[in-house]
Amino acid sequence: STANVALSTLAISNLTGGSTYYFRVGSLNHNNVPNYAVSVSTKLVTILSVFIDVDTYDFQTIGANTATISTRAITITNDGNVQSDYTINASTFVDTGAVPWNINAGSLSSDINIFSFCSRLNSARPNNPDFAAADCFDAATGGENMDSTHFTGNQNGDNVPAEGTRTLWLRLRSPTSIHSGNNTELTIPVTLTANPGDSF
Repeated sequence: STANVALSTLAISNLTGGSTYYFRVGSLNHNNVPNYAVSVSTKLVTILSVFIDVDTYDFQTIGANTATISTRAITITNDGNVQSDYTINASTFVDTGAVPWNINAGSLSSDINIFSFCSRLNSARPNNPDFAAADCFDAATGGENMDSTHFTGNQNGDNVPAEGTRTLWLRLRSPTSIHSGNNTELTIPVTLTANPGDSF
């Protein structure tokens, strides 16, 4: 209840998106006695949103059959108003000219134009062996839930609270060889999506 019934405005904080709240509103008569209207309810609009603090990460120049890990943390913030579950997807092939480059989650074979791309939520920069197969994108799905098993280290994308942050790291392993006549500059589109909490 409102401590000071003479207030003409009232601000309420820490409400949860997607929840319904009931209010009783009244006015004071000439004897300062409140006359209440019928109870009213309102439901806050659910906002699912994620903010990533960098649009593009550049691995710079790397050699063939080389694994490199991002050198700076990529901060992901849940800037919606409800807890969210994250999913992440990456393009499974990249058109570099004569023959597209294709993604492979496992160890690289001798096939040309095959690359590996992984991501991991972790508070500190992981080492190369820290990236498991479950952290890498594959040709079948392009990505998965960032749950307790996939794309996770000591952080995960399960039920991230509003305003909660996570730290994302990337690992790219270049092909053992590339097709003659191909571009050697690779751009990999990555999409991170906020879904309603308890989605997985």
